[in-house]
Amino acid sequence: MEPIMAALASFFVPGLGQVLSGETIRGAAVFIGATVAAIAITAVLTVTVIGILALPVILPIIALIAAYDAYNIAGTEM
Repeated sequence: MEPIMAALASFFVPGLGQVLSGETIRGAAVFIGATVAAIAITAVLTVTVIGILALPVILPIIALIAAYDAYNIAGTEM
């Protein structure tokens, strides 16, 4: 798989790029980890107004980390 396509897939659905690159277990771990982190961060940060304003910054960071990992995985198999 092309690294950029894997990165885009994982940006929108964390772990999908890893799965499409053949790393099914790693993709599942990324998906579960990103989901748990997003839920935990949302639960903690929505208590305050500042926390609610921080969500649009923090959640894309999680997606970028997943996309970066997918890009690296897809790049090593070429």
